[in-house]
Amino acid sequence: MIFVCLGLTSYSQENKYGIPVLMDPSYTGVKYLYDKPGGQVIHVLKQDFEGEDYIVMTILDKNDTMFYVSADYSIKGHIGYGWINKDKTICIYSRLYSVELNLYKAPNYESEIKCTKPDNNMDLYIVTDCDGRWLRVRAYLEGKHYEGWLEPIRQCNNPYSTCS
Repeated sequence: MIFVCLGLTSYSQENKYGIPVLMDPSYTGVKYLYDKPGGQVIHVLKQDFEGEDYIVMTILDKNDTMFYVSADYSIKGHIGYGWINKDKTICIYSRLYSVELNLYKAPNYESEIKCTKPDNNMDLYIVTDCDGRWLRVRAYLEGKHYEGWLEPIRQCNNPYSTCS
């Protein structure tokens, strides 16, 4: 006899990205997950500050205004799948803090470097897009505007540590 087990989720398309991100750990409001773009609310996301249980997500797909994500509490676990609006609450930390941070013009290493942040600290960047494993990010840090593509090895979605 042969048994076959199939893992099924509410998302039937192939996982295009699988990029870990997080909700801004200081965000005190609520965010909504929708069943489809322009659809119905299926989950309400809110950080658990009392339990220090922050929301992390994995980007599975995207369109112009939304990401399709798997949302989880860092400690309690899975919340659900759904579409979430792209906005300033979807973030990523930079990592490898002893080295300057390069943001690229395009999502590949052959691309020109768009800007460099020389004193890379534990900075939080807003995620505006993704391509492959690369994230397009922006931030206003120390009075300067930074925007470009963040390479995968420099991404950290852990709200508790520096990923170093």
